[in-house]
Parts: sequence; C-alpha cells; structure tokens
Amino acid sequence: MERHDPDDVFAAMQQDHFTVEELADVSLVDRHLIERAAFSGDLRATIIDHHIVRIDRDDAIAWLRSRDA
Repeated sequence: MERHDPDDVFAAMQQDHFTVEELADVSLVDRHLIERAAFSGDLRATIIDHHIVRIDRDDAIAWLRSRDA
C-alpha cells in the first residue's frame, strides 16, 4: 500500500467534494469498496444514471471514520 505525505492528504481533504478515484487516492481505500458503499447507501453520494459523480467531503469523512470504529 502506498503511503502519502500527511500534508498532501490534508490538502486534498480540503476539497468540497470528491470523485470515487480522488477519494480512493486520498484515503487508500479500494475504489470498488467506495463504489459498493455508495450504491448500498453506506456512503452518501450523488449518483446519476448509475454513475457516482460526487461525494461531499463531510460524507466522505463520516464514512471513513465509521470504517475505523
């Protein structure tokens, strides 16, 4: 698993929203796991025509924290 510089992660998490790929890159969580969570409703996301187009930062953080619990 690739490690990220904490400053880079902090800077990336300042975005208002993420694509699946961006969230996977920042969090080091597999993009397929993120997609499954979004489609199942565990991760709130904007989905249009079966495409995840946006994950708000607050929702991403809440989901990531819930995975650590």
